[in-house]
Amino acid sequence: MGLETDLQIKNIDVPKDLHLNDNMVTWFEFLATTYELDWLLVHCDDGIIWGKFNDATLQVPDHDIVPKLRYVTVQTAYLFSTKCEVFIWNDQDHGIQARSLIDDTNTEHFDEDYLIWGDTSTDIGNGFTKLEHGSEGLVHVIPLVGSDIMYPRLKVRHFIDYDTDNQAYIKMSRLVTLLNKGENK
Repeated sequence: MGLETDLQIKNIDVPKDLHLNDNMVTWFEFLATTYELDWLLVHCDDGIIWGKFNDATLQVPDHDIVPKLRYVTVQTAYLFSTKCEVFIWNDQDHGIQARSLIDDTNTEHFDEDYLIWGDTSTDIGNGFTKLEHGSEGLVHVIPLVGSDIMYPRLKVRHFIDYDTDNQAYIKMSRLVTLLNKGENK
């Protein structure tokens, strides 16, 4: 059985008025409610924005090193939870596109944790922590709480498929959750 039959991958209709900044946040919150999503990771022209959904309300850090969430600068966005990922991307020819990926436990996969850089952490309030790393000047704000956060992890799920020679390969990957040290969700 092929991977496509095991996963639920569907295109998502994008609102026509998404270019209005408030509409993007409203749409993200609608998606969070519809798909039961917990986390947000946006890659923008001017930086990275982490966010979290509390009762489907989007919270992003209000800090001077974090860019503002603006439609015009969004390159990609990942809205995700242990149940699902919604991936949004800006296609220069077709504008904003989106798809959902819902997996089940029957799909062959393995999970991998990726360390998030940061050896110094500062709780900046509202459920966010500023991470800094050494003399490189790497600084970002993540939606985890605490001044003792060091090297949190991003859990990624890789889905396995097989080619015509029955050789396994990673067909697709998705974000699953954000973990603090010691957590193993």
